[in-house]
Amino acid sequence: MTISTEEFVERLHAGGSERILVRGRTPPREAMDDVATFDTGVAAAFGGDHWQVPLHVTVPTTDGQTGRRFCTARFANAIEGTEQLLTEHAPDSVWLLRHALLIDCLSPVTVGILESRLARVSTAVDATFVTWTGASTPVSDGLYDSVVEP
Repeated sequence: MTISTEEFVERLHAGGSERILVRGRTPPREAMDDVATFDTGVAAAFGGDHWQVPLHVTVPTTDGQTGRRFCTARFANAIEGTEQLLTEHAPDSVWLLRHALLIDCLSPVTVGILESRLARVSTAVDATFVTWTGASTPVSDGLYDSVVEP
């Protein structure tokens, strides 16, 4: 039996885990209440020896949402800016979206650093950290206390 995406998300967050890896399932397209997202754009540019992709961080606020755009060329700035937004707004959940695309454009090590930092700041603001990825994408498995597969 297949459940709706909304019901899936409700069950995901009701499970009590702090760090969740979702394999092989697409996250909801619409914004969810009190969920911050770290997402990559769909267009990438090749910089000679590496890919550059836009990174979008959206955080819920009392007035709706606020967001920032970063570039992987300044990856450290993206991570620090994201941490600042999450600390200021303290959402209930932080979702890392398009994880598999980030792995393809960057590297497993670089994305692993991102996962670790997002997980750490999520814990600091008492938010559930959820990574949405492909069925066979490499991840830092030890970082997650729950792995959900369809």
